[in-house]
Amino acid sequence: MIGICDKLKVSVIDLGFNSLKLVTYGVRDDKSFFVIEQRSVSARLGEGMKEGGYLQLEPMQRTIEGLELFKEIIDSESIKHFLPIATSAVREAQNRDEFVKQIRRETGFAFRVLSEKEEAYYSYAGAFRSIFEPNVFFFDLGGGSLEMVRTLNFRIRKATSLPLGALRLTQMFANRKGLYSKKNYSKMRKYIEGMIPDSKVLSLKQEKTALIGVGGSVRALASFDQEMRDYPLNKVHRYTILKEDLEFIQTELVESKLSEISKFDAIGEERARTITAGATVIDVIMEKLAFKELVVSTQGLRDGILAAYLADPTAYHAGNPADVRKLIKPREINPLQFSSSLVSSLLSYELIDQKEFAILRVAGSHILSGLPPYRPYALFHILMDEDANMSHESQLEMSLSIVRMLRPKASEWLYSKYRSMISRPQDKNRIKRITSLLRLAILIEKTHSKVKVYRHDGSVIAEVIPAFERKQSFPIELYRLAIRDVSSMLDIIVKLRDKDSDLEELIQLREES
Repeated sequence: MIGICDKLKVSVIDLGFNSLKLVTYGVRDDKSFFVIEQRSVSARLGEGMKEGGYLQLEPMQRTIEGLELFKEIIDSESIKHFLPIATSAVREAQNRDEFVKQIRRETGFAFRVLSEKEEAYYSYAGAFRSIFEPNVFFFDLGGGSLEMVRTLNFRIRKATSLPLGALRLTQMFANRKGLYSKKNYSKMRKYIEGMIPDSKVLSLKQEKTALIGVGGSVRALASFDQEMRDYPLNKVHRYTILKEDLEFIQTELVESKLSEISKFDAIGEERARTITAGATVIDVIMEKLAFKELVVSTQGLRDGILAAYLADPTAYHAGNPADVRKLIKPREINPLQFSSSLVSSLLSYELIDQKEFAILRVAGSHILSGLPPYRPYALFHILMDEDANMSHESQLEMSLSIVRMLRPKASEWLYSKYRSMISRPQDKNRIKRITSLLRLAILIEKTHSKVKVYRHDGSVIAEVIPAFERKQSFPIELYRLAIRDVSSMLDIIVKLRDKDSDLEELIQLREES
């Protein structure tokens, strides 16, 4: 839902095996949140650390310097709430306690070191905010570890962490230039295959299960796939990578030099060294567990940590954050209160499908919360930039429908720009249908009118009954236009009546359009 509230800002500092990140969020009154600013430092804290070993001096110094930069940012922005967390590198180090104390002494940040299970749980909780799937195999691929969560009917059944991070594997199997001999690459792949549990251990049965991935390597591979396909949207969240496409990318990476990989904009010089190992981990997961596609999430651990903090700040600082099961509880959001019966009835009578039903509710939520006063093109990009709980195609259709309500000509131009994603005639008709229903639904919401929907003589009839106290300013002409628009798109009769019969029937659908 669009809308900005600057009452509360919270920063999450994430100290990982490979990178150090600062993400500052704005928090709305309903405890939903959005990213204001992101910073990343390639501290590579886990560099040179053997299994069960010690953090090295140079990586520790890079980390301290990065944290000093973050402290300046937090102080300059007057951010009073910040949540520092550390994961695999600090968690596994023999000198973790000394380093955590050093960080607090030199920067003032008191880091909370997450356990393997906490990291897996909160990463999944963060992704769940915008991908509400009941049956999921979720993974978070970081620099030092791979967290995996298996859910069934929205309940976590299994969670585990493995030392299969992209930087860790690169240090183990690649040479100093970041390249792999055929022998070492084969060893790495077999090592990964031996570590990943099989379907039986993970209780992956025949029910439909979505594979959802989080992490820098996942995002880079998605961007690379989009680059190769000339994908029209600049959007990674909820992008789908097919197994055969990932296999092609992986082969290209293995056969390429580091200098060649770093030239790809989607990967860049910083991630070029570790992306081959990351792609191999994902490929093995998909092959061993028989997944044909991967859904990418841009939300994960940091979002989950913030959600836990907002659920109960006192408990979080006491080291007892909110129960993850509460954070992943599916929630029903229905912004269409007065027009809900209309939209639900249209679905039950099969005049709209499930996809249109979902789009109408999300679009209604945006409009009723107050759209920002931008021109249609800017508004379109704001709507598309949100990490919505829908496919790219659905989000595109929703955004075009809202723009079409405001400026039909602008929607036509945008439609032609993204024609490759909505090229079928039924897709364009869907946008027109959603727009017409949305216009009527919003009128019903704003006038607090009641709606009765029923069948009569083979026709579906919807009676809109205005609220008595709003009669004097009732927008009759707006209703007339909205009903005529709906009449041209759906096989339904709409009647506008006064509940006390003081007004004669004004319009009946199937009037001459």
